[in-house]
Amino acid sequence: MDTISLHGISVECFIGVNPEEKLQKQTLVIDVELHCSTEMAGKSDDLKDTISYAAVFEKVKDFVENKRFNLIEKAAEECAAIILQQFDVEAVKVIVKKKPLDLMVEDVQVCVKRCKSF
Repeated sequence: MDTISLHGISVECFIGVNPEEKLQKQTLVIDVELHCSTEMAGKSDDLKDTISYAAVFEKVKDFVENKRFNLIEKAAEECAAIILQQFDVEAVKVIVKKKPLDLMVEDVQVCVKRCKSF
């Protein structure tokens, strides 16, 4: 299976369980791997034969920016579900990263891998 990857989608949203996190938007960085066939597009060199990474980017960005989450796990799960529903992929991997306001770490991240049910 082939892979189309988007790395570093930067999104501003309300996320977190602490009171201060509910008052100010934070930056999430999202990576997406789409597991699908790219063979047809590789032969035709035509966008209609592949998944538009621009469309995936817009869908993820618009969705996350317009939601509120307590947990990055929820953000990752819902992004994966939307991608599986709206794009012709067999599986998806979504990594959501966040810089915690109260911890001295570079970031925390959650990775989910989901497949379509056949």
